[in-house]
Amino acid sequence: MRRLLMVMKMRNRGIMLVTVVAIGVVVTSLATIGLGFDVGESSSRRIIAIEQRWDGSITARYVKVSDLKPNSSMLFLDPFNKTMQEFYKGSNPNPVSLIRLLEKADAYEYYRLIRLPEMYGGDANDISSYRAYSIVGINMLQKCLVGYRSERQWIEDPCSGDVYRVWDGIVIYGYSMSGNITGSPNALARLRLGVDSDGYIVAFKGDDSVRGDGIPGHGRIILGKDVIDSSRAMLNAVSKHLGINLPMIDGYIPTRVDVWHRWMDNINSNMQDKQYIDYINVSYVGINSTGISRYTLSIFDLTKHPILRLEQRQESSALTILNLLGYNPESDSCRYEKSTGSTDGKYYILISRWYLTGSTGEPSCSILEHTMSVWISDDADGVGGYLIIVVGYMLSSEEMLATVKALDIKEIDIS
Repeated sequence: MRRLLMVMKMRNRGIMLVTVVAIGVVVTSLATIGLGFDVGESSSRRIIAIEQRWDGSITARYVKVSDLKPNSSMLFLDPFNKTMQEFYKGSNPNPVSLIRLLEKADAYEYYRLIRLPEMYGGDANDISSYRAYSIVGINMLQKCLVGYRSERQWIEDPCSGDVYRVWDGIVIYGYSMSGNITGSPNALARLRLGVDSDGYIVAFKGDDSVRGDGIPGHGRIILGKDVIDSSRAMLNAVSKHLGINLPMIDGYIPTRVDVWHRWMDNINSNMQDKQYIDYINVSYVGINSTGISRYTLSIFDLTKHPILRLEQRQESSALTILNLLGYNPESDSCRYEKSTGSTDGKYYILISRWYLTGSTGEPSCSILEHTMSVWISDDADGVGGYLIIVVGYMLSSEEMLATVKALDIKEIDIS
């Protein structure tokens, strides 16, 4: 039996414990499995989800689309791999035989069934709201079990630090991002899913090809154009959910989208009470790099939060808002470069953030990060529109300005 590094969360103490364990499980009880297993050579078979209960016992059951809540997951065994093949051959599948087989199961046979978060389409009552990925990471230096981090809405390798998009399993942070440049695997192995005539989720037999469904532990290769197309589809799904068209940035792919909230006070002299501000945060990473260059867009709806409008488009207003949002234009060790202007009717203020790179003599600083505040109006009277805080890491001011010129953010019809 192959052994892998597995991360187990200690529920009560809230810490992460890394230990070497086998993927086989020791159980105390198992729910009775219904009949109707496909024992033939069909290209699809029902998946049997495996759940561990609070008391350590394990249950196994068929799954319908409505069984999982958005942003949740369950484990299952590849129904076409050796363990389930042996199980299907049994004359009378029962809890005892399944327990015995689970104890022998190989880690590379396990997949994680994930129902997408709502904003990614997880609220759709069909199979489009589901994904199934191998639980073995693709990092070439070490093979570790990956887990779904529902609070972050991504898949994470706790050993290497690699992070994968839940939308398509593409690696978005970490060493394995080099696959985007070298043409080596850059996404987790997957199983395609469907629904049978009784409404149960089925998995289609994988093709064991790195250019197709992938190979557990090796992953799959998604070429540049397909990465862009999948990224655009992801942003389209999120845009439909949020009612705003989120932009693609040339040369970059979106990594995650969040709706964040913050309390702000003292925005101006007329405001005494705090205001609750919600905004959309979109992160991007360079597709032709190892994750060095990055963008983050924080998008504020000025119709909902008119207090954030850049009154008369003055630099002082923009700096005040940047300050309130946590972008402090002051530094003890290094100075900031500030500039203001407009392009294509969009007002902006650019702050170049300097970081200390030397420790002797005079401070030695280099520009690593730019912060730009952009005000985009989508109506004639300027009441609506969006305030966008653009943060670029390891980018020139010229690149930042070119990105801002290309931004076209406005409401979309979600009916």
